[in-house]
Amino acid sequence: MKFKRCLGLAVLALPLFVSCSESKGGSGQDEASGGSGNEGGASGTAGAAGTGGSMGGNGGRAVGGEGGGATGNGGAAGGGAGGTSAGGSAGGMAGGMAGGMAGAQAGAGGAASGVCPSQMQWPDPLPAAGPARRARQIVANLRGQTEGPVWVASKGMLLFTQFQGSGTNGTIRRLMPPGTIDTWVMSVGTNGLALDIDGNVLAAAHDMQWISKFNVETKARTNLPAPFTFMNAPFNSVNDLTVRSDGNIYFSDPTWQQGNRPGQSGTFFYRRAPNGTITRLFSGSQPNGLALSPDQNTLYVGDMSGQIRKVGLMADGSLDGAPMNFGSNVGSFTDGLAVDCAGNIYVTSGTGVHVLGSNGSSRGTITVEGNSTSNAAFGGAERKTLYITGSGRLHEITLNVPGFPY
Repeated sequence: MKFKRCLGLAVLALPLFVSCSESKGGSGQDEASGGSGNEGGASGTAGAAGTGGSMGGNGGRAVGGEGGGATGNGGAAGGGAGGTSAGGSAGGMAGGMAGGMAGAQAGAGGAASGVCPSQMQWPDPLPAAGPARRARQIVANLRGQTEGPVWVASKGMLLFTQFQGSGTNGTIRRLMPPGTIDTWVMSVGTNGLALDIDGNVLAAAHDMQWISKFNVETKARTNLPAPFTFMNAPFNSVNDLTVRSDGNIYFSDPTWQQGNRPGQSGTFFYRRAPNGTITRLFSGSQPNGLALSPDQNTLYVGDMSGQIRKVGLMADGSLDGAPMNFGSNVGSFTDGLAVDCAGNIYVTSGTGVHVLGSNGSSRGTITVEGNSTSNAAFGGAERKTLYITGSGRLHEITLNVPGFPY
């Protein structure tokens, strides 16, 4: 599944500065490079989003805020304070004083906020080899499979799924750190979890063969609007998903929990555009985990082959070329993916969590009790706690680099 993160993937809580106070945007140009001048001045006040409006803040866009527009002071493609349509601080698509971590960062009112500090160089993400690189088991013996963790910063909680067999009737569990686990929602058939740009929980729903949405306050469940099908046929069994800060949703559709229900002619990865249009991207051997790079310009995917692939993304979220192999084969199936602020990829598998650098090199492996892992997500106050699900267990390990909440 996974910061995958408002993201979809991520958040960079860095200030930007612009002039103008119109709620639909300032005088900045739609350039991707930072700087001053037309990209925004040093003054200006927050716009409507900060007080509950829906169109962004000063100089912002629909997901921007104070410091919005296309660029900030040296930033790129994003906003500053004002946040998403729900309000907050940190901006919509991205931002930053240096522009180095440009793109794909969310506001405090959005899906994932305050994840990546303004840091251009990162340490080794893993503790020293040995016992420190073994995750701590929080709970074991949960019946069936544990999957799809997502950190909900606004509530200080981790949600994850638990299901058995066909997966059409399961539970969404809640962890309140350090170790209190209870039931968040009962009788739902869900797998991978993520957050949308308004902070709602999105779920890959086996029972609906589609994507469901849960209100984080009321827990009320709805389904994403139609179309619920592709080429007039239902999806097989949507398994995992990740969300980009512009509203693009990328999801996988294997046959694991399809049963004898009608479905697609094969197993594929898909994209749901912000306007609801669905595009079939490419096939996979039981497609599974997805994640976005910190700048949200690259999509990573995994499947039963054990080989991670990556593909570039255009500004509108469509593919920029064909997928290509990334790093070496991990030697067993790959399940969920997670990403940290340095661009390292965390690959869950039957032999622990394999960590790949942003260039595809192996950084090491995180081991867990029972070895098998299904998915991972970063959380905690500093976003440096990697939560790991799998085989009825939940583990955690503190790392040296913060990461994204799914």
